[in-house]
Amino acid sequence: MLNSRMPTKSSKEPDYFKAIALHEVIGGKPNLTPYKDSKGILTIGYGHKILPNEKFTKITPKQALDLFYKDLAPKIAHVKKDLGEDVFNSLSKEAKENIVGFDFWGYYRLSPKAIGHLKEKKYFAFAKEMKDNKDYRESLKDGSGIAPRFDKYVEPFVDMGNAESLGMTYNEAVEERFRLSGS
Repeated sequence: MLNSRMPTKSSKEPDYFKAIALHEVIGGKPNLTPYKDSKGILTIGYGHKILPNEKFTKITPKQALDLFYKDLAPKIAHVKKDLGEDVFNSLSKEAKENIVGFDFWGYYRLSPKAIGHLKEKKYFAFAKEMKDNKDYRESLKDGSGIAPRFDKYVEPFVDMGNAESLGMTYNEAVEERFRLSGS
């Protein structure tokens, strides 16, 4: 079954599939034939970049899911090792999902300054630095999906910064953001 690797709805474990894979596909269905992503990279499934030695013409939904988790495992390991277990474990569930998402899409390693901010738990500075990115600025101009993805991916870090600075819990900060935005 496809859901065997996904956390239950009430789980406190990160749901990388929902945060990364489903965020990228319309209707939650993978692209079963190769396509070029917004950067022109030949891709299949849930954002799997087709390597020169791979020859895909069509895959099954299960193969797409397997490729996603194969691509995901080293990203999780890298982020945990890079940040350290203490910092990684101090992040909210959503922040864990999204920092791994940044690495999955190739943006986490582009900004050592942002990573330093995160290691120091300077959440606002981290969010600002991640959005101070050429691809983000170009996406704002051309309307590609990168800017909305970044905006969504930095939200938990802004919420963590708000919680810390306002003396709230993380959940209270999220609720306050929703209240203020009218969502």
